[in-house]
Amino acid sequence: MLPEPDKRPVVLIVDDEPEILIALTDLLEDVYDVLSASSGEQGLALLKQRSDVAVIVSDQRMPGMTGDVFLARARLLSSAGAILLTGYADITAVEAALNQGQISFFAYKPWDDETLLSMVGQAASRYRLEKELQCEQLLLRGLLDNLPFGLAFKEETGRFIRLNRQMADQFGRSIEACVGQTEEELVDATRLDSLKEAQRFWIRLAGTSRFCNWPGRTGRPAGMTSHACGWTVSRV
Repeated sequence: MLPEPDKRPVVLIVDDEPEILIALTDLLEDVYDVLSASSGEQGLALLKQRSDVAVIVSDQRMPGMTGDVFLARARLLSSAGAILLTGYADITAVEAALNQGQISFFAYKPWDDETLLSMVGQAASRYRLEKELQCEQLLLRGLLDNLPFGLAFKEETGRFIRLNRQMADQFGRSIEACVGQTEEELVDATRLDSLKEAQRFWIRLAGTSRFCNWPGRTGRPAGMTSHACGWTVSRV
């Protein structure tokens, strides 16, 4: 679900020291909606209840469950950005968490307010961008699946990189079976000749064929052509 534009990002703070929870809440509450938990177990319980947490700020040294272990488990419940607060003696755990992709940033205690605010801001922005991308992907998938015709995207070599069910049905294959294949690999020789002839017909036929070029992301032009099976978009 896409975050609401006017809603403040939600930050979860996890620390077993009440004074740390108060200090971090005071630092963040002017910009963010702040949740707090005094243990990793409580933090996980909150994440199960709240799917809108954008950033997690967790202490490393906590009784029962350390911060790196908590954040590893949190990753299974949430895509929130993670910031680990640690002491110099915990650097090995921090390095392991960074290498495993469990945290986005770490800060030493005592933290610098401006630095920590910058980290939280960057993590919140990244979370929102990821959610927007997921939403766009869902919208595109829904559009592709509900088109009244087949639509496919090809890479430079002519291999399909994405296509909808309608196009896959024309080849008598599943979408998964078509991705990475060319038309030559998906149809028999007789049908391929018919397909190529249909493509040439549509290109020749003024007013009923359409072909357009526009710069692709790589700078190469991309083309969109109609043919017997539907529409194909390709980089050429």
